[in-house]
Amino acid sequence: MSNIQNLQVLYVEALDFYKTELDNDGDVIIKVPDLGTLYLSLYEDDPEYFRLVYPNFFDSQMAYENYGADEALLRSVVNEVNRSCKGAFLTLFRPSEDRPWDVSASVEAFLAPANSLPDIELVKATFGRNVAVIQAARRRLHELLQEYAQGRAN
Repeated sequence: MSNIQNLQVLYVEALDFYKTELDNDGDVIIKVPDLGTLYLSLYEDDPEYFRLVYPNFFDSQMAYENYGADEALLRSVVNEVNRSCKGAFLTLFRPSEDRPWDVSASVEAFLAPANSLPDIELVKATFGRNVAVIQAARRRLHELLQEYAQGRAN
């Protein structure tokens, strides 16, 4: 089996308490209650690399409509979340000029020595923590935007 196939089997087995499926790229899609859909990016030539992504959970249009925040403020808030929230990273991506900026969250780590598969027990033991830091980053993003909106109203 290829590294991708081995990783798919490993992650689906390790995450058996979540609903999982494979997408067309071979990544593992995970449905997390009270959060939504996340995915694990898998790499044939880098099997030890772990990248859990919570894609497009927020965007610049929502920031403006819900908090009165423009794109510059959203970028500043994303930077503050990245500075203050351990382990999770927010990114901004604009798919096209006529679309708003999307905000995604991710956790990245190396879970094994080079060219090795991660240990299934390590994946099981750390996955909940990885989800928790994504939730914390999402929560902090909304808190900071709410603080801005309240300050603007005063």
